[in-house]
Amino acid sequence: MNDPPKKLDSRHVAHWELQPGYVYFIAAGDPPTAIKIGISTAVTMKKRLRQHQSSNHEPLYLLGLVYFEDVERPMAAANHLENELHDRFSSQRRFSTGPGNEWFSPNEELLAYIEENAQAPAEFGLAKSVAKHGPGLGK
Repeated sequence: MNDPPKKLDSRHVAHWELQPGYVYFIAAGDPPTAIKIGISTAVTMKKRLRQHQSSNHEPLYLLGLVYFEDVERPMAAANHLENELHDRFSSQRRFSTGPGNEWFSPNEELLAYIEENAQAPAEFGLAKSVAKHGPGLGK
């Protein structure tokens, strides 16, 4: 997750909060066996997806994004929505490691939320996946 900078002065936190950003939904596998709900600045979204893929054996697919730009503090707003979604879907957490765990079991409610509220990666010039192998992906 791209949390607000820690151990930095308020100027750095304020700078982070002012960046355009996303709440993203990443699926592990197709069909999904788990969905990650996270946040990233717009500038670092591609890097975040590559980081997640490099640490997963399953191909990851970007299901959708909620974009924040035209609000006073975009990343703060994204962070707020992410926390709300983590609370809303807390019973679906994949592992009982506490609130830091951002992977959730897919269910109808979560998939419907993504369908109704998120935009497709292509709308932001982002690929659906960066995996090199997997169903429908190049080798």
